[in-house]
Amino acid sequence: MKSNSLIIFTNFPFPHLGGLSRCISDEVTFFSGRGYNVFLIYAPSEMPLNFKLRPNVTLVPQQSSMKKAQTVVNRIRRASLTRKIALKNNVQCIYTHDIYSAFICILASLGKRTVLHTHSIFSEDRFKMGKPFHELSTRNKITSLLGYLLDSTVEFLVYNLVHSIICTAEYQLEGVLKKSLSKKRASVLWNGINTKTFKPRVRERRMLRRKLRIPDGKIVCMFLGRMVPKNGPLIIARAIPIINQKTSKALFVFVGDGVEKEKIRKYVENQKLRNVMLLKGTPAEKILPIADVFVTNVSPIWEKTLDRTIFEAMASGIPTIIGRDPHKEDIFDGGKELLFVRKGDPKAIAERILQLMSDEKKIRTLSINGRKRVVKDFSLDTFMDSLEGIANSINA
Repeated sequence: MKSNSLIIFTNFPFPHLGGLSRCISDEVTFFSGRGYNVFLIYAPSEMPLNFKLRPNVTLVPQQSSMKKAQTVVNRIRRASLTRKIALKNNVQCIYTHDIYSAFICILASLGKRTVLHTHSIFSEDRFKMGKPFHELSTRNKITSLLGYLLDSTVEFLVYNLVHSIICTAEYQLEGVLKKSLSKKRASVLWNGINTKTFKPRVRERRMLRRKLRIPDGKIVCMFLGRMVPKNGPLIIARAIPIINQKTSKALFVFVGDGVEKEKIRKYVENQKLRNVMLLKGTPAEKILPIADVFVTNVSPIWEKTLDRTIFEAMASGIPTIIGRDPHKEDIFDGGKELLFVRKGDPKAIAERILQLMSDEKKIRTLSINGRKRVVKDFSLDTFMDSLEGIANSINA
């Protein structure tokens, strides 16, 4: 990237985020550390700042109207603000994280080069992140379909107007290619994890377990992330009674928020399960150390995706269990780096957890090899070097 080029990080937050996502904070820290002048457009009321900034990072607070991030007025304001900053500071590359911010930057910056780093297929999120479509009222079904049409239209425009699209998973790439006339715009760049932050931490483990009053001898099985159907937390909950028939040592900790949290709460009450903790969304590095086993992605809804939490758990030396699909089998060495389990099957999940709980040698193997694999192929440095290379190629 040219020395006089600047990068603007823009983001339209959603209420569930509660702060900047880790991917954005990591990227701001990295690029500012490499000497780039970074402008971060954000709305303080929507997105509390949750990390320290270097002097070459300029915060550009954007006051929201009506206390909502997604309004026409707010989008127009952000478009005007983006254009003003881009022209005044000779910005060569604008870096965005969702289709609407990308669309506004394209319209506002008059040819400035825009990168879209997509973390999902936005038009599909309303069906895979919220309530299942069949559970919606007729009115909400109509609203969802109309919203899908709007989002799909914006996606098509953005995919064909931005200069580069970075996907974090294969399923995203497939979705982009269906709507992109130029297949060369998009590429996959898997998430990278800060392996200095995520590592085995014995001292923190003892302190956290004491703080949460976790009895000695309990084996903590954790789900962490969005409690939505695509991650399968309710499927994991349905495995608990099966495990309890075999052992009293397991303690299940669900961390996060989402539409399935209340369903899990009701299931726990109906089944009278006493070995379950439901915790609010918490930064992974502050809660992962208590886990002995990590379980996620056990729903058959999504394939060809690799959640950050998988890498974070593996880097932390926590034996990890994920749903089996051909995509993940091509990436990981099952049995040595992590364990696979049949998706959507509580009984299979229970059997896999019980198997791991009784095999200390397997636990050590997964702990050591899992971290080694993340350090080797999914570190933050590797990710950022690739990201910087994309930015360089755009400005060449």
